[in-house]
Amino acid sequence: MILGEQHSKFVIGELEIEIPYSVLMPNWNMPQEIEDESVINGYRTFNRLWDLSEFEVQVNLFKYPAPKTFFNSLQGYIGTSGIFYPHMDGGALLKNNGEPATFVLTAADTYSKEGKHIYDILILTFKSEVPTTITIGIVVLGVDENTAIGDGGFVIGI
Repeated sequence: MILGEQHSKFVIGELEIEIPYSVLMPNWNMPQEIEDESVINGYRTFNRLWDLSEFEVQVNLFKYPAPKTFFNSLQGYIGTSGIFYPHMDGGALLKNNGEPATFVLTAADTYSKEGKHIYDILILTFKSEVPTTITIGIVVLGVDENTAIGDGGFVIGI
């Protein structure tokens, strides 16, 4: 895999929260746009401002020996800013100044995989706090001063 092979982790200061038994569902480059519509002729124009990134991590709680403990430990970090690693063995996403981009854990929602009221799946949502532009690749040509290259092959610029 280009991004890595291990599970995700979220780093808050010195605290590393590993998220095993999970599946990563990235939503790359969510465009933020302003839509203008002419009152004279009805034509619309779209002005793209920047892109944000969002990751959802589906955690299989039923694989944990103590799922309630893991779930309760994450509840205290909702709304907390930190560094999100899509895969532990890959690099963090970087801002244009070379520092890791910060993400906020915005939600921890449960649902039942079997349709019963067991709530054995947890969906964690991580949203970037800064605009991001992501290019994944091994060789990057034409990198300018607004771009930084991460260890995981990411190019992030704002």
